[in-house]
Amino acid sequence: MDGVIGPWLFPAITSMVPRFQYVLLHATLGEVLSRARSRNTQPSATPAVVARMHEQFSVVVDTFRKHVIDTEGKSMEQVANEFLSRSIAGSYVFNGG
Repeated sequence: MDGVIGPWLFPAITSMVPRFQYVLLHATLGEVLSRARSRNTQPSATPAVVARMHEQFSVVVDTFRKHVIDTEGKSMEQVANEFLSRSIAGSYVFNGG
């Protein structure tokens, strides 16, 4: 799966797939608001919605630290490289069962 999937959905996911990779891309609120403003393909990504989602995910960042990639100030290539190397190392595996 790919998309906006918070840990609050893990019980439903692990009921079907007990082991999966989970990656949380995270940046500061200012950064994510700036990114959202620069995209015109997501009209639903209003500043209020983006701020609310950022708050929801910020609450779980420390709990899921090994699953987090801090994207602040990084290029897409840098984020992709970090994801690949950490994925190969098994850093993102979540065992729910």
